[in-house]
Amino acid sequence: MSSSLGAKLARWATGEFRAFPWKAALVLWLTATLTTPLLVPYILGLLAEAPNAPVLPDGVGWVLAWRLTIRHGAILLIPTFVGLWLARRVGWGAPYLEYALDRGAKPGMGFAGVARRAAIAGVLVSAALFGLDAVFYYGFNVTAPAPEIHARIGVAAWRGGLATLRAAVAEEIFCRLFLQSLFAVVLLGLFRIRHEGRAREALFWLATAGGAFVFAWLHLGAQEVYVGKIPPLVYLRTILLSGTGGIVLGRLYWRSGLEAAILGHAVVGGIIHVLRPLWDVYWLATTAG
Repeated sequence: MSSSLGAKLARWATGEFRAFPWKAALVLWLTATLTTPLLVPYILGLLAEAPNAPVLPDGVGWVLAWRLTIRHGAILLIPTFVGLWLARRVGWGAPYLEYALDRGAKPGMGFAGVARRAAIAGVLVSAALFGLDAVFYYGFNVTAPAPEIHARIGVAAWRGGLATLRAAVAEEIFCRLFLQSLFAVVLLGLFRIRHEGRAREALFWLATAGGAFVFAWLHLGAQEVYVGKIPPLVYLRTILLSGTGGIVLGRLYWRSGLEAAILGHAVVGGIIHVLRPLWDVYWLATTAG
């Protein structure tokens, strides 16, 4: 009996090993790791103007880039590979990379269609976030900088653009591919949902909300360097701003794959961290003239 069970487990493990999209996982992990130095100019830009930031010595950028690359590479290793394994349990994943690199199933929608969907979502999310910030700014007099949407901060657009390229990949791997998939697997197991239906979809929404909350919580660190101890309204604003984006990106991941979430994240980041500061510079130049 035990030998038969062992043989079955061995066959299952062998099949899982062969079917796993190793190439897609490796490409995702390497991309997230090797683009880590792109964060450094943005981090240094924040620290240079934030009142509560520590003063860093000259020439620290290279050291910071090296340390962050090693640290983040180690941090993202398990979320990338385990995340893809978990995603396959609920029918999610990175379908376009898996199809291109690991002979996975052909995605139902062409990549151009997914890119268009992600771009539209990114534009709408950006508009919603600017609107939410305006409600807090004009309605509740919350004037503290909001680095999560590049509001009332002076970091250059090129720094934000570089950081966006990296964040779009790494944050989607951790918060969507890993955490959201983990929440979905756990919830489906707890409630013993095996088939498609409203119950399964409801649990998927809960998993999406869980990943979005962690995504929002991770953005509180940038807020702290500006205000120190975060006041309740500023805390709420940060959670709502980043959480709203996280839910939309989570929905993109759930319905269209990790690639769609990464593209949507990149569009939001491009609007917020590149176009917005460029517009601010233009506006100041025209009003001053």
